[in-house]
Parts: sequence; structure tokens; C-alpha cells
Amino acid sequence: FRGFGGEVVPLVEPQGGEVAPKRLLLEGQVDEYLRALLEAMEQTLRARLDASVARFPTTSKLEWLMAKQPYLRAPGEEEAKPGAKDPKPLEPVSIPVDPDAVSIYVATLYNTRGLTDAMAAFETGTSGAFKTLADAHGFDVSELCTLVRANLSPLDRVRVGNELVLDTYHRDACVALVQRSQLTDTTDFVYQSMVRAVYEKPDGLGEGDAAGEQRSIVMYTVLGIKANYDFMYTSGAHPLPVLTPESDRARLALVRALCHGTPTGRGA
Repeated sequence: FRGFGGEVVPLVEPQGGEVAPKRLLLEGQVDEYLRALLEAMEQTLRARLDASVARFPTTSKLEWLMAKQPYLRAPGEEEAKPGAKDPKPLEPVSIPVDPDAVSIYVATLYNTRGLTDAMAAFETGTSGAFKTLADAHGFDVSELCTLVRANLSPLDRVRVGNELVLDTYHRDACVALVQRSQLTDTTDFVYQSMVRAVYEKPDGLGEGDAAGEQRSIVMYTVLGIKANYDFMYTSGAHPLPVLTPESDRARLALVRALCHGTPTGRGA
């Protein structure tokens, strides 16, 4: 499937711990094949996310973010001008391994794990844990700033910009925790109010899983409220994520509204 920004995501399915190409025939009633298409899209994003989570620790962040794969058209897919007798086969192209939406989640996940590890170290007496993590994010921001000024395709520029926003946000969050003298443990409000990604690989099968397939648990949490990640596809054309103190306060107001029935705060 294709995004409005030119992103191409080949349909795949999990197979023996890897991902394999998937062919989908759109036949039968419209509601049936559209449902099958939506399920195939979700399966693709889930398979890509699982593979990306496993790949992230094995390489550098930039190599993980910019990894490419050849996009091979389906057998028999050809490009030709109307009336041409000998259609010209389409040439393979290079596309990102991970859809942009998957990259955003996985980057948030590992930023969350870094924050959790820093908090665990802080609780055991390592006072400089958050400073070390902030410095690591600062190094990543510096590398991304250099990369974003390079000769990139529009789609790659969006990917790098998204990662730059995420790393800058988590760097500033770590600095805020360093400056918070009242910080004691994971129950601290500032720590709890940060949006954190959660990813778990269960041992058994979940409801609706195919035989032999394990479904990962993928969600976000803030202030103890958990929301499942629904694998809704967003193409590379969407604008940069908005992660500011104002958006944090808006998000907290929405979470409180879910808990108490009415939002809190004032203004827009």
C-alpha cells in the first residue's frame, strides 16, 4: 500500500520469525475484501514493528532509521504506454525497511526504555543517570541535525525530522528530570506524565491469533492510563510530531478527562 507522501509499504506476513511477501486477492463482496485488506495492512505493520524492535539494538540509530530494502513488483506487474506492444518491466526501487509510523513508535519505545533504565539507576543511587542519558540524546540530535542538511529525498527528510523531534523532546525531558530536586522514584508526577511506549512479547497465543503466531502487546501509557496501539497506518506525508510543553499539558488534560469525565485547564 502507498501513502500520500510517496511511501510504499509492501504487504508482508510473519513467517518463521521473519517477514515474507504476502499476496492478497481482492475478490468477492466489497465489504469482504476491504476487511481482508485492512487486516493485511495491520498484519504488515505489526510484522514490521516486531522486526524493527528486534533490529534496533543490533545497529546504530542512523543505520536503523535509514535502512533500505529493494521493492520488487508483483510478478507480471509491468509499465507500458497505451498501445505499446512490448511493455517495459518496472525496475526495482529502494524503499525504507520500516514504515514511518513504525519508526516513530520504535524510537519512542527505546527512548522509553532508556528513561526507565535511568530511573532504575537513579533509585539505586546513581545520581548522574539522567545527565548521561540527556548527553546521549544530545549526541543523537547533533548527528540528526547533520543528516537533515544532507541531500535527502522528501520522504527521508520527513523520517529524519520526526526522529529529530523525538530525540530533542526526550533530551529536554531528561534535563527537566535532572533539574527536579524533588525527584525520588517512578511515582513522581513529572516522570508519570511523560508518554511512554510499552512493548511485550507474550509467551502464549492471544485471542484471535493464528496457530503458531504470537501477537506482541503494543501500547502507550501516561499517568498509569494505557492505550493500545491500533496500527492505524499514517503515511510519510503527515507533518512533524508536535511535542512541546503545551502539547504535554493538552495530553494530560485529555487523560484526566478520560478518568474523571471532564477536562481540566483553561484556554485553547
